[in-house]
Amino acid sequence: MIFATNYIHLPGRDSMKYLWLKNFHRSRVSALFIAAGVCVLAGPAWAAGGYTITSIGLNAVAINDNAQVVGQAGPGGDNAYLYSNGTLTALGNLPGGSQGNPTGINIGGQVVGSDVVSPGVSRAFLYSGGTMVNLGTFLGGGSSLATGINDSGQVAGYAYTATNEENAFIYSNGTMKDIGTLPGGNSISGGSGASGINDLGEVVGASATTVSAEHAFFYSNGAMTDIGTLPGDTLSKAVGINGVSEVIGNSWNPGSPVRSFLYSDSNMLNLGIPFGGVDNIATGINNLGEVVGYYDTSGGEQHAYVETNGQIVDLASLLPAGSGWGLLERATAINNFGQIVGFGLLNGQSADFLMTPTGAPVPLPPAVWLFVSGLLGLASIRCARRG
Repeated sequence: MIFATNYIHLPGRDSMKYLWLKNFHRSRVSALFIAAGVCVLAGPAWAAGGYTITSIGLNAVAINDNAQVVGQAGPGGDNAYLYSNGTLTALGNLPGGSQGNPTGINIGGQVVGSDVVSPGVSRAFLYSGGTMVNLGTFLGGGSSLATGINDSGQVAGYAYTATNEENAFIYSNGTMKDIGTLPGGNSISGGSGASGINDLGEVVGASATTVSAEHAFFYSNGAMTDIGTLPGDTLSKAVGINGVSEVIGNSWNPGSPVRSFLYSDSNMLNLGIPFGGVDNIATGINNLGEVVGYYDTSGGEQHAYVETNGQIVDLASLLPAGSGWGLLERATAINNFGQIVGFGLLNGQSADFLMTPTGAPVPLPPAVWLFVSGLLGLASIRCARRG
């Protein structure tokens, strides 16, 4: 059975900017099929035939459009690994590092995260071409952590200043830039932290506004904007942003239910708490506006979901018969082909999964991806003529 809420209309999703960019990203998906002589229209997989599911052997946190997944694995489960085409590869450590924690991966296979380099000190890293580079920290500061990377290699994260204030940064061309805080953020009330960056260089995260309040922010063209909270809440955090500047995050009060939101064109949409749950926590969004996350039930279970076009679907309802998977507890990320990673129960044991829509393309090497992306104009024309 497929569970679904009523249709939700998001103000701004029907804007010309949104529709043009959404069709552009759909054409990227279609182009891969066209390269093989097949023309398709990208859409929600649960409406078109379901998914296959694979156990991937690492604590999956991020996935790119080549179905490369990063997470922690190995002895103790506390080092950085890459999953690609069925193979797990250790990414190694920074000099002196002992606990690599990857957080993001781009289309070129560049990975970011952090590594513990001494007791109580972590440093942001960028892994590229087989080499892990220490991104450093702010002058006089201690730890730094990278949380996201875009396809141009720009990195977002947060680091500590000489006054022990935690501030969000953008790292680009060898330079770490402090992007500051919202008004009210400082070393007393608290600083800021970035959690995601898109290909436009726009950054999202959260910043203190008072000693007891933290708000989600949107950073673009040198300016940090307070996204605010859902009505009645004092705390919010943006956790992801896609290529059409749609932001997802979560809003709450201390001790109260967490509600997820989708922010676009200055409008904040409450995604609600589905299926009679007590919390709804969004974790990822792709360029088609498909959102993944999980909700808590009153019985203490967590259920992974995917939301698209206002409908929320429990991922477990999409599993093929006889898969061996039971409850899917959390979805942590989704790519532009609708492939989802997370964790759940396989034959009663905790395991991480990769769910792939039926008929999704075979992952391509980055160089091939770039070549195919250059065929986007031809792809759109060919699909239009066949339609």
